Amino acid sequence: MEGQAVASVHINSLEQFLLHSDHARVPIRFQISVPVSIPGGMFVKLSALAVLGAAQAQLENAG
Repeated sequence: MEGQAVASVHINSLEQFLLHSDHARVPIRFQISVPVSIPGGMFVKLSALAVLGAAQAQLENAG
């Protein structure tokens, strides 16, 4: 699984003056492997893996 989150950080008075803002937003990218357990027979597992593979391909094409 991978994606991006945005953290909103409160900053002190000097930082607020320098940035002309009372908070800062920091983008954070993440990537993590998530194990998947698929119950059922071989046909069900192959079908589920095909769906996951197609979804992954669509995500890579979209971004």
